[in-house]
Amino acid sequence: MKDVARVERTFTGWLIGTRRWSLKAFDEKDDLIYEHNTWEANNYITYIKFLTKLRHTYGYNLTRDQRRSIKSKPFIYKKFKSSIKKHHITTIAQIGGYTKEFLNTIQSKSKDIQLKFAYDIGLEPDEFYFILKNYE
Repeated sequence: MKDVARVERTFTGWLIGTRRWSLKAFDEKDDLIYEHNTWEANNYITYIKFLTKLRHTYGYNLTRDQRRSIKSKPFIYKKFKSSIKKHHITTIAQIGGYTKEFLNTIQSKSKDIQLKFAYDIGLEPDEFYFILKNYE
């Protein structure tokens, strides 16, 4: 899998909860690989749909820095992370190809399986372990 050369994120609308985000990935020739600009129920769904399509349809991945950049303010506010509920994680996991049954046993899975799951849903290890504490 190749890394994209560049990503862009833009939005229309100013009120949180009403913004429509556009996430774009470009190759080394600066040609557009993929753009996701559909309004979703929350920004993380926008991100995971973008990431999943890049990986599975186009064979491209984002670098760690690109993933962190997309997920930074104003796309995702750290203060809202404490508001993450089990149903949010379940929805995102299902977009990433995981079942609710898998999630119900994630705490007992090996660290390698947990980190693969985190990777598949676009989380960095530190983000994953923060969220894992809330998934009970």
